Amino acid sequence: TYELLETIEEAGIKVTINSSRCDGTFHGSYAYRGMARTMNLCPGDTVDDVDHETVRHETWHAIQHCINMMRGTPVNTPVVEDTNELAAVVNQELSSDLVSKIKASYPVDHWLIEFEAYLAERTLTNADLQKHFVDACTSY
Repeated sequence: TYELLETIEEAGIKVTINSSRCDGTFHGSYAYRGMARTMNLCPGDTVDDVDHETVRHETWHAIQHCINMMRGTPVNTPVVEDTNELAAVVNQELSSDLVSKIKASYPVDHWLIEFEAYLAERTLTNADLQKHFVDACTSY
């Protein structure tokens, strides 16, 4: 995870840990204003598996952002633009409980990017994500 975070920071994304934005309601977030980007991580006093998953999840959001900027597509567009293909993988890899939780936690226009980010955190390694990130966000 440390190498992944180093790569993200080297690409210009500010990484904060336990900033004042961490209010106990989320584990992390990826925020941007244009190309000024920040990954906020909220592990608390100890780092556990959920925190490593959060880094992978938020990294996927950074990748989505880079790809959408490159493609000129709306920011809520998943990397996999074929929604039928994405739905098939979501139904195969994510539990129905998690899908319901995502739908209850996010506005409808965020569902696809959240499904995709949850898929990435669960199915890709840090090395996979590092490669995708470098390809999407540093290879202009």
